[in-house]
Amino acid sequence: MLPGSIDDFAKWRGIHSNDWDGDGLNNTDEEWTSQWKWDTDGDGLGDNYELEIGTLPWKYDSDGDGLSDMTEHIWHSNPRKKDTDQDGLNDYIEHHGWVVSFDYFGKDFSWHINSNPRFNDTDIDGVNDFLEYRTLQNPMSSDTNGDGVK
Repeated sequence: MLPGSIDDFAKWRGIHSNDWDGDGLNNTDEEWTSQWKWDTDGDGLGDNYELEIGTLPWKYDSDGDGLSDMTEHIWHSNPRKKDTDQDGLNDYIEHHGWVVSFDYFGKDFSWHINSNPRFNDTDIDGVNDFLEYRTLQNPMSSDTNGDGVK
């Protein structure tokens, strides 16, 4: 909507602004980002904020692990590292989990489990999450074989 008078039009912020998208970056500083969009990559984090936290405002997923920068920001994993806790599992796998199938008293069960990408041994049982993933154990339970002993 345009201002009501020609005088107001001459003072209109939208015409004179050095930051057309309102992201906190001057248009002349937006070499890799869009001067028309406050969030160039569409991940939900503003371009200026992404520069402050060290992510790439032109990449939806700065570290290439399959999670958007916003998702990692919300879940407190590191959007600059594919494997925040450096346990060998990338953050995407830890966030989205995997299925473990097992037999319990003659019945087959499948269970969707995940681990915490901020801790390399989520259940603090001395076995890192990657090894539990590889051996189809539960990284959320320190009693991995179900015998009641931790």
